[in-house]
Amino acid sequence: MKDNRTLSLPQRIAAALAALALAFSFALPATGCTVSIGDNAAGSGSSISSSDGSAGTYGGSDDARSAQATIADIPAYTGALCIDINHGMPGFTAQDEARGTFMQFSDLDFEGRCGTAFARIGPDTVSNEKRGDISQVHPSGWVQRKNPDFIVKFVAASALNGDTLGELLARDGLRETAAAKNGRALLLCESMTDAPQLQTAAALCLAKAMYPDLFADIDAAQAVGQLADEAGAQTGGPWFYPAI
Repeated sequence: MKDNRTLSLPQRIAAALAALALAFSFALPATGCTVSIGDNAAGSGSSISSSDGSAGTYGGSDDARSAQATIADIPAYTGALCIDINHGMPGFTAQDEARGTFMQFSDLDFEGRCGTAFARIGPDTVSNEKRGDISQVHPSGWVQRKNPDFIVKFVAASALNGDTLGELLARDGLRETAAAKNGRALLLCESMTDAPQLQTAAALCLAKAMYPDLFADIDAAQAVGQLADEAGAQTGGPWFYPAI
């Protein structure tokens, strides 16, 4: 590691931006879940709901696979949020249609990742109830695959504490990553995305946490406080956990 005093200001700024980009690439999403299209990697699978009350599983049912697309059917990514497969026409058989509406999802795999899904949906599959608490829903899979050396998560200011960090690093699948094993993680206040000055403060915190030797002369708490004042932040912190 170079002594930070031998690096020019542009080099140090580049290192800070690199830290920001790398950490954001490993930041955990708060919600959402990836559903893959292709062979069922989870084994037998499970039926979630069916209007006809029939049993059966996705993984072991040839009928249930009738409408399934393959990886070859998916065009190259162009940035669109949705893609059209088979001009929007499903491949349900007469037997599928006779079942009415249903939703079936494969079991999670050994790392807690989603597998394939098969469904014939309609108005009766959409709930009119208010969505319940999803704070304990922790999608996983892609983080484990990348096995990050460092993890960053934006949370509410009230959650900047050891309990939140401990729960994060103890999640199934995540606790086996290099970052969790070495305790290399940082919690940042979610309001640090509200203004350019605070975004700069977030980048500085990440750089300091990921490259402590390179930024040894930076007092993160003092620098973040100054940037927060410039941004006119209504709160005086806390801004990050643990201390860096």
